[in-house]
Amino acid sequence: MCFAMFQRGVCHTFNSGQQGHPKVYATTAGKIQALSLYLDAQPEEYYGPYSYDATGFKILVHDQSELYPNIEDLALDVTPGFTTNIRVRRNKVSTA
Repeated sequence: MCFAMFQRGVCHTFNSGQQGHPKVYATTAGKIQALSLYLDAQPEEYYGPYSYDATGFKILVHDQSELYPNIEDLALDVTPGFTTNIRVRRNKVSTA
């Protein structure tokens, strides 16, 4: 479920782990094991109150258990027409 859909438009989730969608795992780090997305911005198909804002995408990597990720405040803006690399490092935080 993507709550931002109601604010900004169409939302897609990759690797949700929900029923019927098996989880995908990376066993090593590096460009060869990376997820590659090729996104096609088509501004003539934008709709909604924020469609005049800008052309592009919002990308957010979040935990699978997070039902309503805060895309509006935490997502990265990706401009079309450029190659963008996003490196992700997982940290475990424990509160003692």
